[in-house]
Amino acid sequence: MGIFFAIMNSQIIQNTTGLIVVVSALIFAGVLLFTDAVDYMFGWKRTAMVAVLISYALYRFSRVYQAFKRSKTQNNEEN
Repeated sequence: MGIFFAIMNSQIIQNTTGLIVVVSALIFAGVLLFTDAVDYMFGWKRTAMVAVLISYALYRFSRVYQAFKRSKTQNNEEN
């Protein structure tokens, strides 16, 4: 198990964490959009929160994608 963590670098950990944030934000936006799980959030508040969550998920995904592309080009330059 120690070898696994020795091989992992911080960029992989950041990208993985970013993807987890994207998935959880989209799941919470879906829950808000399609269920009444949060009773006190209705009307424009619910719509605004769903819009913010989806926008943030798209922003984080774009950052993770850019970091992935950057690390891929760096790996290609090294080889």
